[in-house]
Amino acid sequence: MATILIVLRSMNDFIFLLHVLLQFRLAYVAPGSRDGGPGVLIDDPKWIARNYLSGHFIIVFFVVLAL
Repeated sequence: MATILIVLRSMNDFIFLLHVLLQFRLAYVAPGSRDGGPGVLIDDPKWIARNYLSGHFIIVFFVVLAL
């Protein structure tokens, strides 16, 4: 039973790590540009990282840290 829990926790940690790495690379639509049109796709890595760090990164960091 303990081995199964260790494997599941390790898989969960890996998935969260993959999530964090992908969030630093995935483009997003600028929030202010969605009014009345398709929006502006932001694909500059510096702006993507800035957006993620100012948003959900802290929550995900503490979730992974608790595991």
